[in-house]
Amino acid sequence: MRMGLGYSKFEIELTEDFIRSIRNNEDNEEVLQVMRHHPFVVNALTSSGELALCVALEAGNSHLVREILKCDSFRPEIKSELDGSTYIMRACQCTLHPALAVEIVSVILAKKPKLLKEVCSENGWTALHYCAAHDVADMAEFLLS
Repeated sequence: MRMGLGYSKFEIELTEDFIRSIRNNEDNEEVLQVMRHHPFVVNALTSSGELALCVALEAGNSHLVREILKCDSFRPEIKSELDGSTYIMRACQCTLHPALAVEIVSVILAKKPKLLKEVCSENGWTALHYCAAHDVADMAEFLLS
């Protein structure tokens, strides 16, 4: 869900602030309150294509990653409107926190196993291609198992 046409200025600004708070490792409880009161932020893209789960992964915030994955509004099947990538593809690019990335992929595949077969609409790559391109061997081994 991309913020733009059809979204209010409030929703766009809230999403941008929400993602900024995650990126800056601000108070988890405040971030969780925003998620509870405005669940759309969980899947909304910022203007630069950032998603809450991916930013939390990059920050290594395992508590927030787990809370997003448990959130009722979390939709693991969405694709970025900017580049056609999925949550799984983005996790397969993570080199800083590989164990947390594997956890994300595990949870998503437990919910929707068919998502592993998704192809990026921009470049035709699968999750395994992203692993190879970013030299993420542990994730590639996990996907192949």
